[in-house]
Amino acid sequence: MRKSPSNNIRLIIARRSYSTKEIAKLLGIHDRTIQEWHVNGLRPIDEAAKPFLFMGGEIKRFLSERRSSRKVKLGKDEFYCPRCKAARKSDTQNIEIINTKRAIGQGDESILINGICLVCGCRLNRFSTKNGLKRLPFNQNDKRCIRILEGDLFLPLNTDIEEDGHNEK
Repeated sequence: MRKSPSNNIRLIIARRSYSTKEIAKLLGIHDRTIQEWHVNGLRPIDEAAKPFLFMGGEIKRFLSERRSSRKVKLGKDEFYCPRCKAARKSDTQNIEIINTKRAIGQGDESILINGICLVCGCRLNRFSTKNGLKRLPFNQNDKRCIRILEGDLFLPLNTDIEEDGHNEK
């Protein structure tokens, strides 16, 4: 499966004009995508002139607005559900906090918080830091609601193998 382009707006120079083909080549997308953007609000320099020319600043504005309109603001106790495409809460019985032990910044560690969507049952993920976890409403002392796992995130799937390589019986 081909990875979809991320529309890296840093590649676009604001004070330069671009044709439809130049934008498509620069961003790694199809020419028809640029034409659809024009229909959806990307303004050319001159509507009457063909082929259309677009200023880099206008392209950046359009892509930034598209990106910000898709972002979902999360509350302190919410996760983003990829199936519902909305902010959702998780059942407190199914929340787990996993310390990935990966350093972030100076003296902080990455934390992964997992849950299950109350609406569709999809798995939810939220990333935080150890210091940021203190500001979230998840009660770390309530052992029936949250399991705190220490260790590496990438554990082997087969757990019946001993360290010397022989199977337990």
